[in-house]
Amino acid sequence: MNPKFWKLYLLITANVLLIGGWLVWRLVAQGSSERAIAKIQQYGEDLYQTMPPRDPNAFALDIKAFIERGYNAPIDSSVSSYFDDLMTSPDDHIPPIPEAIKEYLDEQAEALMEFRDRLHQGEMPDIGVDYDVRTVDLSTPVPSFINRRVLSRLIMLKAIHQHQTGEVEDRSASLNAAFQLTNSLRDRPELMSQSVALGIENDLLTLMRKLPDFPTPLQEQFQRSCLPRESKMLNALRFESYVSTSMWTDSRLLWEMTPTERISLQVLTPYLSQIKAEQWDDWGQVQDLDTEDFFCNSNMEDIVTQISPGRWNLVDHSGIVEYQLGWLARSQRIKLALELTQKVHQVKGLARQLGEFPESVKGIKDSFCEGVEWTYEVNSDGTATIYLERVPKALEEFGFSGDELIHTISPQEV
Repeated sequence: MNPKFWKLYLLITANVLLIGGWLVWRLVAQGSSERAIAKIQQYGEDLYQTMPPRDPNAFALDIKAFIERGYNAPIDSSVSSYFDDLMTSPDDHIPPIPEAIKEYLDEQAEALMEFRDRLHQGEMPDIGVDYDVRTVDLSTPVPSFINRRVLSRLIMLKAIHQHQTGEVEDRSASLNAAFQLTNSLRDRPELMSQSVALGIENDLLTLMRKLPDFPTPLQEQFQRSCLPRESKMLNALRFESYVSTSMWTDSRLLWEMTPTERISLQVLTPYLSQIKAEQWDDWGQVQDLDTEDFFCNSNMEDIVTQISPGRWNLVDHSGIVEYQLGWLARSQRIKLALELTQKVHQVKGLARQLGEFPESVKGIKDSFCEGVEWTYEVNSDGTATIYLERVPKALEEFGFSGDELIHTISPQEV
């Protein structure tokens, strides 16, 4: 055979094998990813039915106008510094409210009272939905929920002032209103809304440990919110997955590519679709975890290795898994903060009855986390301290320490 024809024959054969192999791989990969892609699309359609685009309601617009009207940078800085001090002191000390904040609260007293009463009566602010959830992607602007965090802190500052002036009923109403703001955030699918809700709850629980009592209605609301908090966090993480997986098959990328890049993208489409399907499946497996068992007993490595990488294992998704588990740990941590707050007030109640701190307290060691114990000690300086004997593994994995779950009770606050 002529050497030239022999080389041509080899070239043709090689191309046939390569193209044929690629076509077979494309069909197999496409078939295995189609079902997952269909589920992702159906998720978007189902979410749209419950969350179509809508305008903000009047309450949300009133809060927005209030913040924009007089809440300036110096006040924001002063409020942030005050809450930093409040959150980091592991005892009953409540810092005095700075004069600048007092003046602002006095100026805005009527508006804050109106917001408090509206929340207390069950009215919820709704910032609306300014995007179509079926086409949301990484370029979609994230809604801002910061106004609700600001309002919650202003209402808590009012509660602190009311506590210091002996206005017990008004203080309880203000604390309840601050908690109601978390309910207005829970039903949102965005992860940031859940983050702000957790922040408000943490602020409230830290403040409650410093006060002489934990009103029963508020305590019951916190207790009832435990399961919804976890399920809403899981819903938000599912939505986060829905948004993040969109980048793998976003056809709008074609408009930003050169002709050569567009051809390459077409060749890689089955590969990218499979990555999208595997990533969606990874998120789904995390959703099925026993979150309480994970939080209390598991190491990160144990969980990550339990998550099946998928049939093709095209991309290392361990970072995605760790990201999601980190948010679940934050959600579970609030349950420990609630436990600590309840135990602090259990001790305060007994101390009021006995006239001194008891040497021991029944059930003080118990925790929802198996293997985790609380320790109660009466100190030589006349105070009493409650702290975690062992920090849950998941908290340690994500940088939390027992220093954040400790409280020293002053006899003056009993």
